[in-house]
Amino acid sequence: MICPCPACRGADHMAATSNKVLLCGINPGVESARSQHHYSHHSNHFYKALALSGITSRLFLPSEDATFPSLSPYTIGLTNLASRPTSQATELGKEELSAGAPILLGKIRSCRPRLVGFVGKGIAAAFSKAVGDASKGGEARKTLVVRVPKETALAWQPESKSEAGYGLMKVCCLCPTVKAEGTAAEDASGGAGHEEKRVTLFWSGASTSARVTSLQLPDKARWFQRMRGLLDHLKAAGDTQLLAEDLVVSGEDGEAFKTVELEVI
Repeated sequence: MICPCPACRGADHMAATSNKVLLCGINPGVESARSQHHYSHHSNHFYKALALSGITSRLFLPSEDATFPSLSPYTIGLTNLASRPTSQATELGKEELSAGAPILLGKIRSCRPRLVGFVGKGIAAAFSKAVGDASKGGEARKTLVVRVPKETALAWQPESKSEAGYGLMKVCCLCPTVKAEGTAAEDASGGAGHEEKRVTLFWSGASTSARVTSLQLPDKARWFQRMRGLLDHLKAAGDTQLLAEDLVVSGEDGEAFKTVELEVI
């Protein structure tokens, strides 16, 4: 059975081009498939964590998830790595998660969010493995050096053992935006302007499932809050376009920022 939730069906209004962040779960639960709303089970901490972190201005109900792409100040898209509903994520096969990675990348390149947030570091790890396996035997990946606030957590460089796997991921995506206009001479000769690129960053966050007891609600909300800090930095680059050249830097780190090298997927 394929999940009927709107964001589990290819390109859709839940993953619109205006969204500043695309939040990705692992797959729909049985209750979400039944209700056709994300994170519908009453025990899930998703909506509470968003409200506590300040990403949403109030506590929303699952039935209000269709309003997320129009929220302020953060427009939010919702999707999943796999589309088949299960009562537990462990019922998914590795092949299903691997197959979902290129589909997710297609959504990202289409809707061009500034940040993709995985709602669970296990989801982030499954995605990373899938895109890593896909690149084996090919050319070495290109890298970009980007500037982020100094307090940004790095998933590959945790400050403590308990923070391992959480934070900014070591990959990014270059998404095509609008084509820049050519000169009059280029237009006359049939030439075209160059295609601009937007950098999409990836964040490995906390699972909001009540089954994850290693983190309680305040801890889960804290990781959303830390993601919000990075989102504010990206949002400050402009409300309409975040082009690659806005993030790529050279020279020494500033007092408030640090530079990190990310692989382009």
